[in-house]
Amino acid sequence: MQPGQSYGSITRISFEYGLRLLFENNEELVLYCPFTIQDDIRLPEVVDPEHAVNSASTVLPLLHSPVVSAQYNQLGAFVLVIREKVKLHIAPHPDYEAWHLYRNGKLAVVCLPGGGVAEF
Repeated sequence: MQPGQSYGSITRISFEYGLRLLFENNEELVLYCPFTIQDDIRLPEVVDPEHAVNSASTVLPLLHSPVVSAQYNQLGAFVLVIREKVKLHIAPHPDYEAWHLYRNGKLAVVCLPGGGVAEF
């Protein structure tokens, strides 16, 4: 996900061992480790993708919502802003790959265990 790039909206959300978000531009973000979702009304909520069904009422309303920005840094932190008010914060995990980003069906970026990213 590049600065200034258009993502469109979230066109699919799926629950499995990770939480998958497909964007209108055909990029896909898969979250494998707990992340925080926050808006300007509610307190931050931690969502564990392995048990995301328990948080479905928090995650599913994001379907068809516009993505305002999506950025990661070289330490592996990822921030996704949706509808200008909702933020997903995904931090690196000390032992696991926290997230994967796919472009055109191919793995493009991985958040490495302990932090950092690998770009392909």
